[in-house]
Amino acid sequence: MKELQTIGQEFYKGFIVKIYYSDEILFNESNDKNLFQVLYIDEGSVLVGNEGKEKALFTPLLLCLNYTEPQQKIHLANAKGFSIFFKPDAINHGLIGNEVVTTENNSNYLETEKLLLYPFQKSNADNPVALSVNGMIRERLYRMADSIKTQFYDQPDNYWPCRGRSFLLELLMLLQSMYTIETENSVSLASGSENIVKALKDIHLRYCESSFSDKNVSRPKGFRSFLFEHSFKKTTGKKPSVYLRDLRLSLADNLLKNTMLPLDQIAQRCGYETEDNFSSDFQKQKKTTPLAWRALFPNPYGY
Repeated sequence: MKELQTIGQEFYKGFIVKIYYSDEILFNESNDKNLFQVLYIDEGSVLVGNEGKEKALFTPLLLCLNYTEPQQKIHLANAKGFSIFFKPDAINHGLIGNEVVTTENNSNYLETEKLLLYPFQKSNADNPVALSVNGMIRERLYRMADSIKTQFYDQPDNYWPCRGRSFLLELLMLLQSMYTIETENSVSLASGSENIVKALKDIHLRYCESSFSDKNVSRPKGFRSFLFEHSFKKTTGKKPSVYLRDLRLSLADNLLKNTMLPLDQIAQRCGYETEDNFSSDFQKQKKTTPLAWRALFPNPYGY
């Protein structure tokens, strides 16, 4: 994976982060099979499958590629987008603990890695995972991609490993949410309606905006607030306000464990107006402060 990783230049010279970003659409041509790829195709034609059995995919779209499994041939024409390669151990600790689990293909990952790699684990030669992208997601994807590119290419300060990996983690959370909502509605949202699915998409796309609250969640016209909350809670087990708060704190939990970013930056990334509001919510949920929580886990960079 020598060519598909980022190496420290001025800050942490020689330090290796097993993540690689490119403005070009690339595929893994090495023999390294323990590799995953986020491939965003903004425009162009896409055909997936062997000759005579191809199926067309409509852009813009995201492909979650898992090189531990055989991949179907992907034929592109006039395609533009970006590529992000990474190895699972770039995720380190995360959302739900550090228990080691064995996946269906007998690969060992931390429990949180299994969660964030779920769309990639579901990608195989017969059915590669493709996620459709709307205008709001597209804008957010490019913001994340630009941030990853800046941190890994320019390496502007000694926070570049933390910031770069934090944006990858946020991207993987978005993909996992998109996959769950868009491809598994029949399982995870069986008791909900199309209106609840729209509300969930709204929350997962806009939680990082400090001005966004449960009051801004998309609701059908004429649907009274208490009926909407009842339907939402029946589907998710939580009120919209609690679901939004827990989503923000899940990301904060991940960033605290995986990076050394300052608390004010984490608060901002998670949609909090102030660090005090973030710390207050975090302490109520975890019964400890954000910094005390971070101290419970190994420093992700060993310094």
